[in-house]
Amino acid sequence: MNAQSDTFDGRDVRYSTTITTRLKPRDIARTKPITAQDEQKVISAVLDPAWDFSTIDGVARRTDLSRTAVEGILERRQDLIRESLVPGKFGRRTFAARSRPITWRERLGLLRLFITKTYR
Repeated sequence: MNAQSDTFDGRDVRYSTTITTRLKPRDIARTKPITAQDEQKVISAVLDPAWDFSTIDGVARRTDLSRTAVEGILERRQDLIRESLVPGKFGRRTFAARSRPITWRERLGLLRLFITKTYR
């Protein structure tokens, strides 16, 4: 805890700030480099036919890799994986196989974003 003071409307105000984080073991930086096997896990998770789109958190849970490792692999393997044109339900980035065609929902979402001018 870090105690600080400031002046507001001529009065002294004292406040403290506390930063807390709750890291899961998979979110802690890995000591070993990303292997080809890790890349294959991520690619398989995104190409899974049970899901139309996958979020970074979803892939991290399914592969038991850190979020940063999954994000790095998704950035590196853009030849096989594409990012959706519109964000997911809660504004998260979603990914799909590059071979999967753009869905009508993506097109409709893109039109909605264009009309409301809320581009990424």
